Amino acid sequence: MKRYYLAALVAVVFVLYAKSLFFDYTYLDDAKLILKDQKFLSDFSNLPDAFKRDVLSGREGPGVFYRPLVTVSLMLDAHIGKAGPFVYHATNVMLHALVTCLVFIVLAALEYPALPSFLLSLVFAVHPVQTQAVAWIPGRTEMLLAVFSLSAFLCLTRFCESGRAKYLFAHLFFFACALLSKESALAVIPVSLFYLYAVRKKKLFSEQVVVLAFCWSVTGLAWYFARDSFLPYQIQLTSQNMALGLVHNISGMILYLGKLFLPLNMSVLSVRQDMPFVYGEAALAAMVIIFAAARPKSVSRVLFGLVWAVFFLAPTFINPNPAMPSHFMEDRLYLALAGILIMFMEIDLIRNMRSWRDPAMSAGAGLILLLLCQTFQYSDFYKNRKTFWENAVMTSPHSYVAHYNLGNIYLDERSLDAAEAQFTAAIMLEPGKAIGYNALGLVYIEEGLFARAEAGFRKTLALDPGNKTAETNLDYLDFKMKKGH
Repeated sequence: MKRYYLAALVAVVFVLYAKSLFFDYTYLDDAKLILKDQKFLSDFSNLPDAFKRDVLSGREGPGVFYRPLVTVSLMLDAHIGKAGPFVYHATNVMLHALVTCLVFIVLAALEYPALPSFLLSLVFAVHPVQTQAVAWIPGRTEMLLAVFSLSAFLCLTRFCESGRAKYLFAHLFFFACALLSKESALAVIPVSLFYLYAVRKKKLFSEQVVVLAFCWSVTGLAWYFARDSFLPYQIQLTSQNMALGLVHNISGMILYLGKLFLPLNMSVLSVRQDMPFVYGEAALAAMVIIFAAARPKSVSRVLFGLVWAVFFLAPTFINPNPAMPSHFMEDRLYLALAGILIMFMEIDLIRNMRSWRDPAMSAGAGLILLLLCQTFQYSDFYKNRKTFWENAVMTSPHSYVAHYNLGNIYLDERSLDAAEAQFTAAIMLEPGKAIGYNALGLVYIEEGLFARAEAGFRKTLALDPGNKTAETNLDYLDFKMKKGH
């Protein structure tokens, strides 16, 4: 029966996300990851170098994202599909299907019944917050993290049951792979410790826990030294900056909770100023009421699910570059959702479902269908760069990045009035950023407003002396003016 459930989960994922196979690039990180790096990705002889570079800036710029397995996955796709987006999207859909199956297997390993495990795995598969991880190619970082973290946890449960070394080594292998996919994989350690102590009732200084702690330390230190050695020109992350970033953005927990339980304010590029707290506050109140009324038998398992969600989500609130604005990207909820599902599995109404005729099944099926329809519709905003950035501006009008990028799209389309409006909006949000004035100058050149164009380029140079692009544009403007005379 479990095989049929797994097959059904895979089928639902592929039906839901089939149209994403034909989506284009959004030009938020995907162009940098794939198009600009195509020469490197398409040459398999560069495979060792994938472990010696930042996933976004390579070896040329400041580095903070040591995620070599993400680069390796892109190299495999580039070998098959070159620079076309189809293969990259297909890999994302397959990864989501795999993770959904792993969620079902993890719930089974936690000894939950098959039917409710299947239903909650369906929620994981079709929830709108998962859309970004699947339909946006760079979202595969979260899915690779999930594949390896869930696999590591499964091997941990087998090691606890059998004590066999092969499961310990498998656990450590998947933990290492998770670290090489995303830094948030460090959350595997506290999540595993809480599971061992609160769920398995292991003593903190038992032989298994001590062995695991030693192995985690060795694996984590090896990863840290590799990252420290290979990342060029690292952005320095001081403990003070990390703590300040975490405190500053921790309110995002409430905002994200709102997206999980009331996914009515979905955005391809969320910023805090445009995310209403009311949804999160309502969701938090509802959770408190539900669990207070349900009185789950195993409070430790509810807390385990909460620890899972919090520890996999919290690291995303640390902004590695304080100069950059914080965006609350929805793909960061990807693995955290599994923890929330574990919490809800402890509610008797859900856990005790044994038959498709159960009255609760109708409500569950209706909820899943509603989520599926919303995800199907929402995914359209990822089909190309124009729909992506128009949604970003519509849902996050306080985002400088959204206005600036949409302005560039309109400029490419020769929609000059629309481009001018977007660049002007960007400048109003952050008047100290030079690139907005330079972009506005390009619009004015196209409109024949040379004096305004010159003012834009000179403003750029005043804010960013030595800006080569602005200097080149001034030279071009001078040529245009002389030619006009």
